[in-house]
Amino acid sequence: MKSVKITVGGAMEDEASRRFIDAGHRAERGETFHERHHAFESWETLSRVLTGSANREFIVLPVCR
Repeated sequence: MKSVKITVGGAMEDEASRRFIDAGHRAERGETFHERHHAFESWETLSRVLTGSANREFIVLPVCR
């Protein structure tokens, strides 16, 4: 099973910038990695994207910070 990190709301730009810089540092160290991240501005936007995805299985795990 492939894992995908989904971010909804919050400081999406800050998190994306952090991930980008982290990926650069990891690449400089010679690490190989493959990650998938999807960011949505709201739960409504996420639900619109998932509509019609009957052939896919999604498990949404809430994370509280």
